[in-house]
Amino acid sequence: MDWHEGYLKVLREMFINQPYDKFLFAKVLIIYWQVWKARNDTIFRDVITTATNIAATAAFHFNETALYKAVVGGGISQTTPSTIRWLPPHNNFIKINFDGFVQGRSAAGGFVFRNSDGNVILAAAKGLGSTTIPTAEATALRDSLVKARDRGYMNVQVEGDSKLVIDAINGKLSPPWRLQKIVQDIQTIATSFSSVCFNHVYRETNFVADAFANEGHQLPNGRKWQDGYATAVARALLFDTVSSGCPRGFSL
Repeated sequence: MDWHEGYLKVLREMFINQPYDKFLFAKVLIIYWQVWKARNDTIFRDVITTATNIAATAAFHFNETALYKAVVGGGISQTTPSTIRWLPPHNNFIKINFDGFVQGRSAAGGFVFRNSDGNVILAAAKGLGSTTIPTAEATALRDSLVKARDRGYMNVQVEGDSKLVIDAINGKLSPPWRLQKIVQDIQTIATSFSSVCFNHVYRETNFVADAFANEGHQLPNGRKWQDGYATAVARALLFDTVSSGCPRGFSL
């Protein structure tokens, strides 16, 4: 069987011989997009991405898109504010922002605790080896809750920019099998607090956690901070402190 015949066979199996799937075309496009991105990373950045990571990242983006369409298609009013900004937690609360980062075969996670004055109490990051973006994010969240529990914090607000992870924890969807154990751990640890909530936020309010997570690529054994931040982290912290907000799509 030559390449052309094989390609046609795959198309027949996906589009003709299988039951109708209204999301199939979107899935194919997202997979092609991730394959093309991986190809460019290999050529221009010398970064090798595994087939597993390509598939997992494509599934992550599809789930995020499907969730958004479900909200909008369900008739729920959803508006995007003209400006977005990080806000400190309520008095007597700490706010945890978490994030995960995957670069080639290297994954990392990070989190930051801040008080009602917006000051950093603690931050941490570590490398997580080879895994997917949702797993890295969920792992960072679990690690942050363990640290908050061990430090005796009782009132906690949690924010992250992964709608998949947040909705899985809040019971709005069944987590992918890779996340099931981590989500169960998070839900169990959450019972240790007097008050805890998990909120999805836009990535523009999560710059600090993203910057810490990125630091984790160089930290296989992990690291904690209370000061002495890297330049990217310091810039993100300053932005959250002095900025009056930014539009969607803004990057530091």
